[in-house]
Order: sequence, then C-alpha cells, then structure tokens
Amino acid sequence: DVFVSLCTLDSSLYFMCLMDDFKFQADLIQHIPLPLRSRYVFCCAPINKKMPFVCAMFLKYARQFSQNEPATLDWLCHQVKWPFSTPSTLLDLVHLEEVYDVFDLYLWLSYRFTDMFPEAELVRDLQTELDGIIDDGVTKIVRLIRNSDTQSSSAAADTEDTFIMDQRKKHTLRG
Repeated sequence: DVFVSLCTLDSSLYFMCLMDDFKFQADLIQHIPLPLRSRYVFCCAPINKKMPFVCAMFLKYARQFSQNEPATLDWLCHQVKWPFSTPSTLLDLVHLEEVYDVFDLYLWLSYRFTDMFPEAELVRDLQTELDGIIDDGVTKIVRLIRNSDTQSSSAAADTEDTFIMDQRKKHTLRG
C-alpha cells in the first residue's frame, strides 16, 4: 500500500494497476527474511495464486533463497517428487500442469538470481520431458473420456431398448 501511494503521481491520471497479485505474493513471503530488492523481485514473479502447489513452491523458493542455499536440480526434484508417470486422472494432469508452472517459476527466478537458481538448462530439459508426459496424459485421458462416452451411450441405448421391450410386454399382457 505504501509502494502504491509513493508511485501515485496524479491519482486522476496515473495509478498503479494489477497490484492484487503483487500484494498476495508479498503477504505470502512477509515472514521470510529477505532483502528489500529480493523481496520486490519475488513479488513480481509470475505465479497463479489459484494453484496451491505453485504457491507452496513459491514459498519454498523464497525460504531457500533467504537461507542462501541454491535451489539445485536435486533439491527441486525432491520437492516436486520427480519423476512422474503418465497421468491417469484429470487431477493427476492438473498436478503435472502445476509442476510445469513451478519449473517456469524456477526459470524466471534463474534469470534474476543466477547464483541461487543455477541449473536453468537442466530444469528446462526436465520441463521438456514433463511436457511429453503431460501430452501423453492428455491423449490417454481423451481416449478414456471417449471410451466412457461410447460405453455410456451404448449403455443408454441398451437401457432404452430394455425399457421399450418391457413396455411392449406390459401392453401385450394388458391386451
């Protein structure tokens, strides 16, 4: 709020916009001891606040940074529980999308803090591999949905045929 008020030149003409995400991220890391410049950079990071796993990893990145410990590939793989297999449910697929965003966040931070996020190339390779897993999962899930639609429509047709036959029997018996 102080930042916004200091940045205001003429409230009728110039104002700060889209500060909600910035404030959300500032609130997330307020308890982590970070230098002001680093805190500002973290608050500018592109995260989706509607993704809990991404927010949790944002916090872990900030904690790791505040302890002056580089976020290595081993550390990151341990945090996200790499490796992954092809997702079989939509929830699994959503989680993999969140992990993809966590890798994006790592890469974004690696451009700003190269010494603390030093393994950008390896994370980029991991992200490419994850992209293939997600693609396989989407293909598999689309197939599952199509099969379930086909099965439910054939089941519905069977149910409809049974109903018609029952109605004919009842009508015949009444007659």
